[in-house]
Amino acid sequence: MGEYLGFLDYDDIFHKDALRIAYFEAKKKNYTFINFKYKPFENEKSLSDYLNDYKNSYKIEILNKHYNFPIERTGIHIWRNIYKSSFILSYNFKFANTWSDEDVIFCMTVFSFDFEILLINKELVFHRLLKTSVGHNNKKIEIRQDSILYHLRNIFKIFKKYNIKNNRIRENTFFLLEQNHFRSEGVEKLLLFIKGYKDIFSEDIIRKYFIRIFSIKELEKLYLYKKININKYQLIIKIKYKCYI
Repeated sequence: MGEYLGFLDYDDIFHKDALRIAYFEAKKKNYTFINFKYKPFENEKSLSDYLNDYKNSYKIEILNKHYNFPIERTGIHIWRNIYKSSFILSYNFKFANTWSDEDVIFCMTVFSFDFEILLINKELVFHRLLKTSVGHNNKKIEIRQDSILYHLRNIFKIFKKYNIKNNRIRENTFFLLEQNHFRSEGVEKLLLFIKGYKDIFSEDIIRKYFIRIFSIKELEKLYLYKKININKYQLIIKIKYKCYI
């Protein structure tokens, strides 16, 4: 119901002035999206020492709407941003019903639209590190990958509906895929998926992507440690060198 919308995980903590600062800066030019820094912590004792030395000063930076890669710059966490509610409601953005990464998918969708982003260079939220969290569960990588690809299809439907075809979509998509363990596992699955969207990803873009995320040394290491089999190794090598043909 508010003018701006923000999120906070139950075990994280906002700085006492976080929303006041974010709202004050947002209202200067009615920014759609406001991003701030965060500080990780493991327990309240380590956090209390930090808060005792906390200073009030901060700097701001503005990324204009033509900035191509906001998700790399601003991060993929919903709890380090506030959003203009009217923007979220106008496109009916909702969280994906997924086992994990619902915040990543939400941010990736929102960040692919064109609007100015206000960056506040101050740690306004404190993120608790939990080794038992879903995000650190490597036993369900395949489930996580399938979930990401399923929801990416839905994201692309939104892009098609609003006729959005900017470079930001492609970069954000690749960034999202890189963050979800497609570097050493599920390469064939990933390649098949992105080739199915020729209106978004041309052959040239796909080749450049694979060159960016795979290096020869890394591939050799994966192969030697039996993380990938010979067929997958040869497939990636073929994709890499095809770029030079």
